[in-house]
Amino acid sequence: MSILISILSCAPLGLKSGNLQTIDDTIQHPITVDYSDFSNIFKKTGCQGFQSHVWNYIYKIVSIENGKPPPYHTVKEKIIKRIHELTKDHPASEEDIKQFAMRFVEVYALVTEFMDQNREEATDTLVHLEYGIVEPNHTEFIEKLRATFAELDRIAKALNQECQEESPTYASEERSVLREPSSDSNDKWDIRWFHTMRKNLHPLVYGARKVMSTAYQSCSVLDLPLMSLDHSTEGIYTTSRHSSGNGWRRAISNLNAVNQSHYYLSQMSIPNTNQCLNIYQSPLIYDYGGKPSTTLHSINLFRNSGSGSRSLGVDCSGFVASAMASAGLRLKPRVFIRPIHVKSVNSWMFKNARRNNLSCLQQQDISAENPIRPGDIIASNTHVVIVESTGPDPFGLSNVRSSGECHSRKIKLGQLDFSIIQSSAHNGGVGINRMHVRLAADGLAGIERGLKRSVSRACYKMFGMEEHTNINEVSILRHASGEPACRDREIYLESQECLSNCEPQYIIL
Repeated sequence: MSILISILSCAPLGLKSGNLQTIDDTIQHPITVDYSDFSNIFKKTGCQGFQSHVWNYIYKIVSIENGKPPPYHTVKEKIIKRIHELTKDHPASEEDIKQFAMRFVEVYALVTEFMDQNREEATDTLVHLEYGIVEPNHTEFIEKLRATFAELDRIAKALNQECQEESPTYASEERSVLREPSSDSNDKWDIRWFHTMRKNLHPLVYGARKVMSTAYQSCSVLDLPLMSLDHSTEGIYTTSRHSSGNGWRRAISNLNAVNQSHYYLSQMSIPNTNQCLNIYQSPLIYDYGGKPSTTLHSINLFRNSGSGSRSLGVDCSGFVASAMASAGLRLKPRVFIRPIHVKSVNSWMFKNARRNNLSCLQQQDISAENPIRPGDIIASNTHVVIVESTGPDPFGLSNVRSSGECHSRKIKLGQLDFSIIQSSAHNGGVGINRMHVRLAADGLAGIERGLKRSVSRACYKMFGMEEHTNINEVSILRHASGEPACRDREIYLESQECLSNCEPQYIIL
């Protein structure tokens, strides 16, 4: 049976107010690129994770928000002037090192030029390229970058330099990621509640609950019953259709109305501690295209990003990607988790995980022997959710008496028995929520049809019959969380330390 955790209130201390980062002009520490970046990457040329270090550098360039990166000729001049520092006592010739430097500068030039011309699409294009996803646009840039990247990698191997750093893996990080929190530590990772959830829940359910409780800055938000459709959130309005044509941007017109009518905001309590943000000043809602902001090392749910409106909001894929990252779950083996990835993963990528090389997500053919489980992902082309908990008969097949009841037209949402955690437009744009699937799927055409056909196929299999109809509407995915190559260090959620005083009262197995 599913594991449920019940949490009571946190110890009151004092609430941080006026520090909530909400809009695009929030001041952050500027990111710069200089010679030291090249020097550090040069030292990693013999490492197994060399390419990952280059990608880290590329994403550092993309993350520059205050001003433009320095011109490539400036970077080139600085590297050439100091390249003699790298040639001292090095087994490779100075010419080989210069060749490596020139390829490095070429990567820099290609990325900065592309950013200058395609700022809005730069992150998506680069993330998709790293994952090996076929990008129909910008093919000339992609091919040039691939070729230059391959040449840089070839020269790096020819330098015959010993690795000065082992590539980080889940196994090598296990002690720091899964360590027992100390009782007297104020470390932002020493959160006993997280440790308890991590130990007792599926990793993705743990990540989803961590993101939800951090987003609401509340210990009690997960204690509330599953959201019904009886609550209508007032004070949210649609501003315009998203440029993709698949959803609507949303904004807040009446903050007091939102706080008083929102299912979670109106009932939960925020720990009275100076580690917590006063989210009532600018609560997260559902905003199609809304994504969390990111730094090189963290995800910030409280600063606006993505292509939604100026109101804070995280859409369905932004939520699921953040849940995976915060739980240390990779999408693809050997591709390290980077916070910036959460901005560029969408529901279509989850739906077509196999085609998009997201091989840590394994498509499931659900049956009575292989039922849907907590931690599974259900994805259509326009929506994606995480299965949070299941009943003993999640597809409602125990009452089926004959194969004549298995046709998809006879399958009802009411027979399903599992809950999901998601970010959605339900109840007027509530955002991150927990719902029973029979309510959540009603009206989501792709999810509803796909689930009914999945149940139908499982039902026929129960009677030894094969239904050969392809299920095109949804993919049911299961993360290979038991494979070390699909695990990584957990990504920090800004202000997650708000929950450091949360204590699980009991665990029901």
